[in-house]
Amino acid sequence: IRALVGTGRLETSGRTKKRKLTKHATNGEVTMRFAKAALAGALSLGTLAPALAQAEGGTLVVCTPRSTQGMNPAQFWSVASADSANPVYNRLVEIERGGTEIVPALATAWEVSEDGLTYTFTLREGVKWHSSAAFTPSRTFNADDVIFSIERYRDPEHFFHDVGGGNQFFQYTDFDEEIASIEKLDDLTVAITLKTPNAVFLENLTGEQMSIQSAEYAQAMMDAGTPETVDLDPIGTGPFSFVAFRKEAFTRYRKFEDYWAIEAGHPEKGALVDELVLVVTPDATVRLTKVRSGECQIAIGPNAADVITLKETPEEGIKLLEAPGAATGLVYFKDGALSETDDRHPIGDARVRQAFSHAIDKEAIIETVFGGVTGSVANTFVPPGIRGRVELEPYERDIEKAKALLADAGYPDGFDIPFWVAELGRSYMPNAQRTAELIQADLAEIGINAEIVSMDYAELRSRRGAMEHVYMSFSGYIMDYPHPNGAMEGMFNCPSGWSSICDDEIDRLYAAGKVEMDRAVADTIYADMQARFREVLPVIPLANPVEFAVLAPQVQDFRIHTFGGLPFWGVSLAE
Repeated sequence: IRALVGTGRLETSGRTKKRKLTKHATNGEVTMRFAKAALAGALSLGTLAPALAQAEGGTLVVCTPRSTQGMNPAQFWSVASADSANPVYNRLVEIERGGTEIVPALATAWEVSEDGLTYTFTLREGVKWHSSAAFTPSRTFNADDVIFSIERYRDPEHFFHDVGGGNQFFQYTDFDEEIASIEKLDDLTVAITLKTPNAVFLENLTGEQMSIQSAEYAQAMMDAGTPETVDLDPIGTGPFSFVAFRKEAFTRYRKFEDYWAIEAGHPEKGALVDELVLVVTPDATVRLTKVRSGECQIAIGPNAADVITLKETPEEGIKLLEAPGAATGLVYFKDGALSETDDRHPIGDARVRQAFSHAIDKEAIIETVFGGVTGSVANTFVPPGIRGRVELEPYERDIEKAKALLADAGYPDGFDIPFWVAELGRSYMPNAQRTAELIQADLAEIGINAEIVSMDYAELRSRRGAMEHVYMSFSGYIMDYPHPNGAMEGMFNCPSGWSSICDDEIDRLYAAGKVEMDRAVADTIYADMQARFREVLPVIPLANPVEFAVLAPQVQDFRIHTFGGLPFWGVSLAE
């Protein structure tokens, strides 16, 4: 998930696997060390735009709704982190731009052993690394870099294990524990052996959290006494090299002239602009205004009202792109006692969760929050368009049935539950406060007093781990790859997943689906899992988003990419 919560990415978490993680570098360190020097004082959005307008060559400015927390995508498993990392790094294999197929990247070919355990990768020859003021590479990409990029997180004895933070993808999915060994056969051949077969092993390698870093860079910075530089000032093999990052403001890149695709005779697969700037612009209306004014050429995620306006009354010079989103917004629960003096655990009873689902008017949420155009009702954990999705019978809104379920569970008069609400700024949850108000009113009809407790996202993250009593909140995931397992990984699988509602049958089906190499058999397994999901309701799915982007007329060949970070290679600006 891309989630944050995806394979998606993880956005909120009711529970995480306990693993010691070292502390991340602070935002101040990032800004002081790199952004200040690189931009020579242009440290505000107000001064950034005029400077870009005067830049020589083509500069692509993208208005994005959120900021990454750092430049190492393994340490920040989120949408913004994937978007920020994608220009800089490559993976062994990747998802084709705007598509669903796995394509070669730093690996040109791979073979799988008959027992499905060993994957032998042939690596691309002559791939050059970026350089920086602190480091100039002396060699090209090789097998040592692949091993370093995985082992720094997998092996607690690795010399770089305690640098930065842990790999959040490993933390929430146990992917690292599935690997038995990684072996360098020669400079351009690596063999990865698994403990058990994994039907989505290649898919797991496509996410930005599996980006390949330079082992030589890591050793040089360790020798210099500044190992954190590797994660703060990234060096990769991607189409753009990193220039500067300021949290909640911007990330800036320049074209990498020695990109391997260009040198292989495919310039269209490299950067086609001289500079790329991701400018954090939280307000969707402001993002659209900046495209109209020429301050940005691309605005990610316009709001529903603007989408409706642009569809009904197209503007000259404005292009509206649309694609189905591989994501789901949802309500999740912390299963705990109602209070210190009331030891009842209502959320642990499936009948209570089913009552909630019958009470919540999802259609009203789609019309009110998504404008009827930027989302559709979700009834399962697998988004539309993903093979293996089944159409489940929806929980029809039925207040009397919801009341009967509550009474049958022993709560005829309802109960009070805190409703933690933080704005996620995601396409699957564009307005958390308004959505919470709608759900609050729905639940009040069945005697549930959902008390909205508004907080910022950072506070929610810090409070949730220590919370012992029951609460409900919003979350969601954006899938990293097009397979039903991508919606499960790190989500509902226990004990690693963050849903506090565990179910042995869901866990059994999850484990079976993950190792089933026959896709037709796997489809049956995931169909059974979705049927079980509907009954158990570890979370309540609310909406599947439709992804939109607004483009200035000169933008050529930008594609909405729903799996992983947004790729900006191949995008050009017309004269």
